[in-house]
Amino acid sequence: MEMTPQGSETLKKITGENVGRRMAIVLDGTVLIAPVINSQVSRSVEITFGAGRDEATEAKQQREIVDRIRSAIAATTQPAEAAPATRP
Repeated sequence: MEMTPQGSETLKKITGENVGRRMAIVLDGTVLIAPVINSQVSRSVEITFGAGRDEATEAKQQREIVDRIRSAIAATTQPAEAAPATRP
């Protein structure tokens, strides 16, 4: 995923303040994935999956999520914007 300098700074701030919490990736009101933030993110993003799963299950889940994200990106004509998470 590539971001503008402004988007990169926004994501860096949000992820830095929320390490250990989940960050939902939402498109058109649907949560595509909600991974745990393991570290502050700035220019590049890496999504990893939980330990303890067999490789075939993990690979299938990764492909499904990548396909959902690609489909969502292809279906939209407007760039995504970062929004701060609300705290419970």
